[in-house]
Amino acid sequence: PIFFFFFRFVMEAVSMGGRGVLLVGAVLLLCCVLVPGVVRCASPTVTVRNNVDPCANRVYTDTVSVFNTAAGTPVAQGSSLSADISVGGIGLGIQENGEYCRCCGGLTTSDIKQQCLNPDNAGMQLVYMSANCTDTQLNDPFYCGEHPPNAKTIVAVATGGMWPQCTATLTRRSDAPTCLNNGATCTYNSTSTAPPDSASDAATLGTYHWPWF
Repeated sequence: PIFFFFFRFVMEAVSMGGRGVLLVGAVLLLCCVLVPGVVRCASPTVTVRNNVDPCANRVYTDTVSVFNTAAGTPVAQGSSLSADISVGGIGLGIQENGEYCRCCGGLTTSDIKQQCLNPDNAGMQLVYMSANCTDTQLNDPFYCGEHPPNAKTIVAVATGGMWPQCTATLTRRSDAPTCLNNGATCTYNSTSTAPPDSASDAATLGTYHWPWF
């Protein structure tokens, strides 16, 4: 009986034209929320578009990796990846795959015990705060150690779409710090109180710093 009623309802709504289509959509959404067994509800997803250019000092194609599980998926520059998302939680991990030094003197004793890397890739978390594709928040990285490189200072994120089909377009920030050359190591000048102003200054000083926050 419920399916017969629903069929009659759809036929009547179609005869109403545009208003009827909107009415059908509203009822389907209501069924999705109140009676999930009646209508198959789409899982929310985000299409991540990687438009992040490689940093000038390195050669690498997969400029970004996306984490919605323990293992990340590399995404080449100019490519896209679809990932499941949910509201709240730790969010979707976004990693810029250049190599950057940790700030504040580098690895602590605790970091070394955890076998943290320095230099390391830069990370952040894209969190959806509600069922709205543009209601998002970028959180600091929480992996390995006290001062992991923070992708919030490297990658800009433009969100869009309509829930449950969202988009997130990634680009390199114009003020992003310079990453290390292939094979370079992190060294620190104990007398420095601020990072070098440019890559050339860093090379002259023999010092690479993550920007102070």
